[in-house]
Amino acid sequence: MVTEKFVMETELIASEDGMYTYEVRRSWSDKGRKGLVLELYPTLSAGRCGELDLSTMHLLNHMKDFGWGAVCIINLYSFVCNGKPKVSKLSYEQENIAYIEGIFESKDIAGYDIVIATGSSLRKHNLTNEIKLDILHMIQNQKLEKQVKCIVTDSMTTGMQPGTHPLFLGLHYGKDVWKLESYPVQAELKRLEDAVKPITETNNSKIDQKNGEPKGGLVKEEKPVEPKTINADDNDASAGKRRGGKKKDVL
Repeated sequence: MVTEKFVMETELIASEDGMYTYEVRRSWSDKGRKGLVLELYPTLSAGRCGELDLSTMHLLNHMKDFGWGAVCIINLYSFVCNGKPKVSKLSYEQENIAYIEGIFESKDIAGYDIVIATGSSLRKHNLTNEIKLDILHMIQNQKLEKQVKCIVTDSMTTGMQPGTHPLFLGLHYGKDVWKLESYPVQAELKRLEDAVKPITETNNSKIDQKNGEPKGGLVKEEKPVEPKTINADDNDASAGKRRGGKKKDVL
């Protein structure tokens, strides 16, 4: 008779009002590398820290394929969505972009595989492409290109765009072994630079948080309440050290 024990700790970093989720961290081992997965938008708020959305479920089912001991999920947009959002509701969230930049600048980033998994559903959306471009420039500036990966399987259709989303992979290639391969950062930078349309006066502008003046991008989300990390086993947890308080849950 064999008894197996698996304990996973979950932390969720969110805004005080719970409308924005900046990062979900799940860890179960101190061994191996860690994964930093960039997806589209979060569906879990602070009050649902202990739950699993379908994308995360499929991703966790393949953790052994990657040899990870932990995974952190961030998104292009931090506004929590209960379903697929209308593109008209999407905006440039400066707070989220600054949070992601802080992760890339962290001392332990060398221990992470940075996985681009944003999918193709907003591939032609100008604002989304602009955010992707900003994030790839951050990666380039921090000299992290060699760590940037995408998920593939041996049976994936040849010619598929890199950066497939975990939900699509789980639905179509759930029984395959998932692998990490190098993400074509330079090629994607070129595509995005060509794809992002010139900003005109009719476009909304990014707002400089320091002086409130347009910077020449697309619309910036009104700055949300300062993020916090909340503990699942302590609903009254105080704000944590890293951009907010922590919500923890042990599964």
